[in-house]
Amino acid sequence: MNKKEKICRECGDTFNWEAKIRIHGGYVNVCGDCHMMGPDPDANTPVLRGVVAGSGKMAAISIVRFENENDADDYVRSFNSSSAFGNRKTNRCNSIPFEHVGVNIGSSNHKGKSCGS
Repeated sequence: MNKKEKICRECGDTFNWEAKIRIHGGYVNVCGDCHMMGPDPDANTPVLRGVVAGSGKMAAISIVRFENENDADDYVRSFNSSSAFGNRKTNRCNSIPFEHVGVNIGSSNHKGKSCGS
């Protein structure tokens, strides 16, 4: 057995995993026949996008989850189209259903002083 072959965890046959992943996707340790017979492992993959906005000396990044690919593409297109200095990033973004998975926003205080009182 060479490096390109694996043993299927379902049926025990050996298969070329690189070709299987390229054609079908899914798990690397399940052959193409078992992959087609079983449920789609990629069906529940979340649709995520990362968007970046620069404000002050540190960029802010948001990781956003969507219901489908079209919503994700529309959100990113809308977000990027309103990127001029001073523009708000809410062009059409608020009308698209999304959920923030992670947000990292830098402090607007660029002198390094504490923001609290």
